Order: sequence, then structure tokens, then C-alpha cells
Amino acid sequence: MPRSVPIESIHQIVVDYVIAIGADSFSDAMHWLRCDEGVGSQYVRD
Repeated sequence: MPRSVPIESIHQIVVDYVIAIGADSFSDAMHWLRCDEGVGSQYVRD
């Protein structure tokens, strides 16, 4: 995946996504993001 977006922007998108889906936990949101978007594991270790 080409890295055309700064990591800070990606993190903000993740935060917005968590809020939007009303995830019970950040970990659950990361599970769905990995399944839906193929986000790399580096975003899970925060």
C-alpha cells in the first residue's frame, strides 16, 4: 500500500472510525480495520 498519507492522519482516521462504529474497545476496532482495510499490525501496537 503506497504511503501517501502521514501516519498522524491515519491515526486520526482510525480514531474517527472507532467513534463511528461505536466499538467496545480499540482492540475490537483494530480487528475490524484489519479485516476490512488490510491495515498493518503497526497500528495495533499503539
